[in-house]
Amino acid sequence: MRICFTSLEENKHLQEIEEKIKTALKDTDYSIVVVPSRYEKDGEKIRKYRKEYYQKNRERLVQEERERKARKKQKALER
Repeated sequence: MRICFTSLEENKHLQEIEEKIKTALKDTDYSIVVVPSRYEKDGEKIRKYRKEYYQKNRERLVQEERERKARKKQKALER
């Protein structure tokens, strides 16, 4: 059984949670694998990628945001 953590708070208490799960399921035939949240594990790598992506595609992303805001504003005026 794979148990995947989804929050940073769960990662902080990884050992405690893993022990409780194993204790609760010790009488079953399950093998337990606890997978920590990947965001915290590769957080710096993810932030670096996002920064590079934004810098590389800045003009396109800014233009798309302007278009979304204009459409939203137009819808509000039509109501």
